[in-house]
Amino acid sequence: PRLIIKGDKNKGEEIKSFEGTTQGDNLGMIFYCLGNGILPVVHTLSSIIRERRLQCRQVWLADDGTAVGTVEGIKQWFDELVFLGKRYGYHVNQEKCWIIVKHAHDLSRTKTVFSDTNVKFTTEGNIYIYFSKDPWSGHCLNEQDENRC
Repeated sequence: PRLIIKGDKNKGEEIKSFEGTTQGDNLGMIFYCLGNGILPVVHTLSSIIRERRLQCRQVWLADDGTAVGTVEGIKQWFDELVFLGKRYGYHVNQEKCWIIVKHAHDLSRTKTVFSDTNVKFTTEGNIYIYFSKDPWSGHCLNEQDENRC
């Protein structure tokens, strides 16, 4: 997808999307999400999760995605995100990606599963809030609520 802006002489100029080009423009993120790639990526990932019955869920805020689930489910989601993203101009910056591993004893296996990536790992996280249409499944994930995770 391309965004063409017509100028004074009705001559179109293409605006290429690279990291940082939407900063400072109130409409930039809307154009980016709708026209440049993230929306088709999110919809396709949703279909893949459903069709393959991946053990993960995704949530997005603008172009920042998060997944929660099994190590294998998240790895399949991540691989698809990287692949699909390239097709639509959404390039995953793996050096900015973090995997939060709930239990320290799972860290080694998680690092092995993600060994072909450049993501970072931690067993220490902050409070994350998960909202759901089902009021009984939405909850806060932190050390005080360990038994519900």
